Amino acid sequence: MDFKNLKAQPIKKRVASIKLINEPFKSHLLVDKFFTEIDICKNGGEIINYFSLEELENRINSFKKEGKSKNEHPTILKGIYTDGIKSSDCSKPSPFLFFDIDVKNVINKHLKNPSVNQRVFNFFQKISLLTYRSYSQEGIAGILYVPQLVKIGDSHSRSHQIVGNAIYKFLKTELKSKLEIEIEFDESQANFRQGRYLAEQQYPVELNKEPLIFNYELKEELELDDLGVVQYKFTSNTISTSIIEKYNTDADIRFLVQQAGFNELNKSSDSIRLRHSKSLSYSTGFVDLKDNTYMNYSETFGGKKKYDAFEFSKKFLFNGDFESLVNDLRVQGYDEIIIDERDFEDGLNYLSNHTSQDEVAKVCYHLRKGTVKQKSMFFQEVRQLDIDETVLRSYLGYNQIEIVYDKSYKIKGHIGGKIKSIIEDYKNEDKIILRAETGTGKTTAFLKFFPQFFPEKKILILEPLTAIVDQSKNDYPNLTGLTGISGLGEFQQAYEDRIVMATYEKGITLLKDQVPFDYIIVDEIHNLLVANGYKPETISQLTWLLKDKKVIGLTGTPSNIFSSLGYKLINLENTDRNVTEVIQRVSNKEAEKIILNHLNFVEGKVIIRVNSEKVLKSVKQELIELKRFEENQILILHSDFEIKKSEDFKLMAEKGKFRNNVRVVLTTGVIDEGVSLYQEGFTDVVFIENDYRQRPESIKQFFARFRHIEPQRKNYHYFKMKNNQDFNVFNEANYFKNQERSLKRRCSGDFTTYTDLSEFDKYFYVHSCTINPFFLAYKTTNITYSSFNHEEYNSFLETNYDLKVRLDASWTMEEIDISEIKESRKVTKETIDRLWLKETEMCIDAVLSYSRNEEIQNYFNFKGMDKKICLYSFVQDELKDFESLCVNFIKLKKVGLKNIEMFRNGKKRGQEAITNLIKIQNLKNLLDNPKNDKDRDLKHKFQEFILQLKQKKSFEANEMKPIWYKIFGKEIGLTQKSLIKLLKEDFSLTEDKYHLFKFSDS
Repeated sequence: MDFKNLKAQPIKKRVASIKLINEPFKSHLLVDKFFTEIDICKNGGEIINYFSLEELENRINSFKKEGKSKNEHPTILKGIYTDGIKSSDCSKPSPFLFFDIDVKNVINKHLKNPSVNQRVFNFFQKISLLTYRSYSQEGIAGILYVPQLVKIGDSHSRSHQIVGNAIYKFLKTELKSKLEIEIEFDESQANFRQGRYLAEQQYPVELNKEPLIFNYELKEELELDDLGVVQYKFTSNTISTSIIEKYNTDADIRFLVQQAGFNELNKSSDSIRLRHSKSLSYSTGFVDLKDNTYMNYSETFGGKKKYDAFEFSKKFLFNGDFESLVNDLRVQGYDEIIIDERDFEDGLNYLSNHTSQDEVAKVCYHLRKGTVKQKSMFFQEVRQLDIDETVLRSYLGYNQIEIVYDKSYKIKGHIGGKIKSIIEDYKNEDKIILRAETGTGKTTAFLKFFPQFFPEKKILILEPLTAIVDQSKNDYPNLTGLTGISGLGEFQQAYEDRIVMATYEKGITLLKDQVPFDYIIVDEIHNLLVANGYKPETISQLTWLLKDKKVIGLTGTPSNIFSSLGYKLINLENTDRNVTEVIQRVSNKEAEKIILNHLNFVEGKVIIRVNSEKVLKSVKQELIELKRFEENQILILHSDFEIKKSEDFKLMAEKGKFRNNVRVVLTTGVIDEGVSLYQEGFTDVVFIENDYRQRPESIKQFFARFRHIEPQRKNYHYFKMKNNQDFNVFNEANYFKNQERSLKRRCSGDFTTYTDLSEFDKYFYVHSCTINPFFLAYKTTNITYSSFNHEEYNSFLETNYDLKVRLDASWTMEEIDISEIKESRKVTKETIDRLWLKETEMCIDAVLSYSRNEEIQNYFNFKGMDKKICLYSFVQDELKDFESLCVNFIKLKKVGLKNIEMFRNGKKRGQEAITNLIKIQNLKNLLDNPKNDKDRDLKHKFQEFILQLKQKKSFEANEMKPIWYKIFGKEIGLTQKSLIKLLKEDFSLTEDKYHLFKFSDS
């Protein structure tokens, strides 16, 4: 590939900086003629008269519409036009700028409120030369004074537009700052030649002879992307790689707008002003001749948007049909150029001798169309050259897919023999992570081989699941293993033994007691990130206790973010590695539909993983009612204690098998780790996503459960695909670093005594001004994975997790009716609500009988009420929902609220609504009784918030949030609805029929 023919030029944009100048308004400007009135109904636009500002004031006040439509009204142009009404006919530019604020359902809707509208109108009366009402009488229009504009004629119309939009932006900021009201301007008014229809006024308008005087400075800036990298444009189409690029290069948008029915109003050296008959506006937008684009302003066509030739053709010529346009272009001879390895080799060779930023941009312009795998290999090669990695990622469109290791070791089979050399190599490091495939004996290496190599060392092995501890105790009978049912004797033994295993929770107890361990081995260490999503308190306690310990992490699914947490990443690469093939199907349908559809084609046994107990229970009930399976042929697995102590779970955990008659296993993520399956006869292993923001760890973990190969067994991954599949480059390490700095600045050294109030508690260790980096890392990696598009996501799985993803593009799904499932779920929810409200104490007794939730067990006392068997059975079946009710009950009680507050009209509120109720009550409690300096600071801030609202006298709901964020930032997150409820209940806030708010005098 010849890159020399491609010329790269940095994209520069002209920007205007705005400031106000303090000088008297020149009185002669009131009488000098600067405006032209035209009648567009006569001969396409006939000049009628010329006006000064004073004369225009009189013309506006005296105008009557006399039954005419808006398009029949006379039009006012800025400047004096002679011999015609095109831009080039302007012989005398004006020092004025029109502005227009439309008020419609799709824009500035809040200005339909008369009070808010009048406040904005009054604001502009004070700063403008003239402010008046537009045709609708709700819109606001006027004239601003910009002396320098008198020097801008038709030949510099683009500069006029840049200055106008900069002034609008300046005024939007001023308005938001002073009135807490956000508005949008009609940006077409920034054009050099832009007419304003005359409109009849209900009340006389007056000139303001002390307007603001705007001054501007035009300058050029380089255009940067989100990573701060300079963007380039390319002046040759010799290596355009896509149909879209080629078409945008070939097509002249001037001819496309004609085909779409647009008419030319006027033309300058760099733009063509257009109008379409479907729009009521005088002008709908303009063609930018330099960019070969169309800028639309008309609400008729969706509001402000810039269209290149392809996007314009798709919308206006092909009615939004992408496929039809592409097919039409293929017929015309357009086609994609496939990027192959030779192109990347050419690019690498070229960059070996040309490393300047523009040369990198030239090469990557072509190669960014390659696959993620191709770009990954290219990136690894090029990073050896003297090229900035951020620049390379930006131009190549490449996220860091591969996990980067500090060192790799080759192993054959199990890793036990390598443990001695690894630990000796890294004896001076406090934090390391060993990545090895599932089944290579990571845990065994420390239970069996570590004591042989290091007999004097005492280690604690932490496991995420009780089942792993129990299995290890079965394999090693002398092992001290601590779980939720361990007694005092076992804890005492842990102080004496050299090898101790414990669940994360029981490990916290040992570490708090300062039991002296030489090493802490954290199995499945990726859970120090992932588990922040469902048990952040546990992970926070554990990582705090680990920060000064020597830690060795074990996992098959690491993440680059661990490097930012101070860990060395070590890859144990198995020379006998097996790649697991996964058939991937894309579907955004409900999980219930996918399961029922998949079961239509299963030949043997099937295990299906969906992380939702409700889905699994509903599907089981549906399968039984449809008589597709007997009840004993379907096994459900989830984290419920009763299930974990069942014979089925024990058989699976200890033997890796299920009962012979089980044909369908429905499971949550409870078996993702610590379970080895040896059961034969399974033809389908199915993982169904129920979230568009997928993390990859659980996919790898789940498909690694079967420890033997069966040719007939296939793995299926149902992937939820978001609409936006663009490449979004995200620098994970930089984001983490910047957020860490931001959190350090935010920390004041004190925390509120009222828990569940601050949004930032989880980012810090409890009652400490020390950042919890693992929670931050969890949040950061969520952004990393959600920034991946479909191709990047699959490439990540293949590059790092030894999976081979085969996309089943031909697969289609039958239509499945799940209306009965939804109805059944609705009935169940209504029953839960009714029982809780009528039999609260008995429901709590039933929960205490089955739940192992420590918070519930520690808070409630068992009443011993007469047992209703059917109620107990129902509570056991729906234990998660009843546990949620109990936890919310506790939280409500702690802040002084009653159980009934959880419900509205007999129905349980959503969890977000309940959380907001608790936050509101916590805030009330803090205001009544601040206990420390942080509480008093928050109370003072709230008082300032009330004071600023009261100064407004009256205000709209959306005016409160900006003040709230200005004072609190994101420290206390309350919904607008919750905030209004609080102010009405406790601060005498009233609301009128126009939804305007004010505080009563009382």
